[in-house]
Amino acid sequence: MHNKLFIVDHAVAITGGRNIENTYYAQSTGINFKDRDVLFTGPVVTYAIRSFQEYWDFEQTERTERLTDVRRVIRSGKFRRRETRDDFDLDDRFDQVSREADDPQVVEQRLVARLSPVGKALFLADPPGKETRAYTAWRRGTIARQLETMMKSAQHSLVLQTPYLVLDGGMLKIFKALRQENPQIQLLASSNSFGATDNPVVYAAGVKMRRAYFRAGIDLFEYRQEPAVLREQLPDYEALLRRGTSRVLNLGVQDSRPFLCIHAKAMVIDERVAFVGSYNFDPRSIQFNTELGLLVHDPAFAAKVLQSVLTDVRPENSWVLAKRKTPRTGEEISRGMPSDESVTRGALDLWPFRHTSGYALKEGHPVQVPGTPPFYSSYEDVGTFPGAGDEELAMKKIMAALATTLSGLVVPLL
Repeated sequence: MHNKLFIVDHAVAITGGRNIENTYYAQSTGINFKDRDVLFTGPVVTYAIRSFQEYWDFEQTERTERLTDVRRVIRSGKFRRRETRDDFDLDDRFDQVSREADDPQVVEQRLVARLSPVGKALFLADPPGKETRAYTAWRRGTIARQLETMMKSAQHSLVLQTPYLVLDGGMLKIFKALRQENPQIQLLASSNSFGATDNPVVYAAGVKMRRAYFRAGIDLFEYRQEPAVLREQLPDYEALLRRGTSRVLNLGVQDSRPFLCIHAKAMVIDERVAFVGSYNFDPRSIQFNTELGLLVHDPAFAAKVLQSVLTDVRPENSWVLAKRKTPRTGEEISRGMPSDESVTRGALDLWPFRHTSGYALKEGHPVQVPGTPPFYSSYEDVGTFPGAGDEELAMKKIMAALATTLSGLVVPLL
């Protein structure tokens, strides 16, 4: 169950990619997930309530205290009940938001004033028990079929944002068909860089598939772990940095400095239809995980989502992927040695035939179309694994290098 759904008084609902944990609320001394949510009200909330009830009543749903491991802890007498806010040992990091939640003017400004009517909103949801129905590669979940139908309708543009870009064969066929039918269509995907990802194995599988993405005509952008908007996204950055330093001194726990990782899931079609929800565009979301989200037919709403994604792919916030100007030399391959780039820029790639890389726009240079001759004079090659320079990422690099080499086996397992 990968669903994310929050319903208040049977009247207002929120869905998106966000889980309930500090790293999703800009309060982590290390990784902080950059997410996207949609708040909605009106008749469509009824469908969200119905979906929640289906999971609550599902035959495989069980009360927590009846689970074997939980029951064991309760019977031991060591289970600590937390019945008040103070019982949770929270420090002062949530004091401000608690005060603001009690301020009608803040609620008006941040929530009510930002609501706007839309043309049509559809609540999409997989049924519980999806994993028993979609257990083979040729069977698609309910929400996968609905979203893919919408993708096929694209005429001018199809923009995706997903934490893990591992498109299966069915989705790749859609992109290829759209490009063949309309060579001028914009196909764009925003995801995480190696430095930003929370899952290096899945990232490595994406590296292996880059050539297929380029053949399908997809423009690829990978989010920097420390983008230009870092402090805007993490208003408490300095306090988080101090907390991380304190943890190292007091507990010996080695935290990296606060950084961002895209966890948002969105799709915008022709600047008129937008989807926001829990669905990652990967094989797990297609076949196994149960997912949900809101599909909105409204140009104004789609424009807001699109603008958010396009902000994330600006040169100061993301690296752009392109074919390498100069593939690895025959001398490097014959020696069985990695190129200087793979040593200084990122993980040790055990497979030498890499033909793609990440690129950063040089200061003062204009944005160029990836892969064109002017592109290589305006951009700097930052390596196969963008953002992998920090020593703190050593284990992550090793995992990614091995997974990239073996990802012919890894991808089907995802």
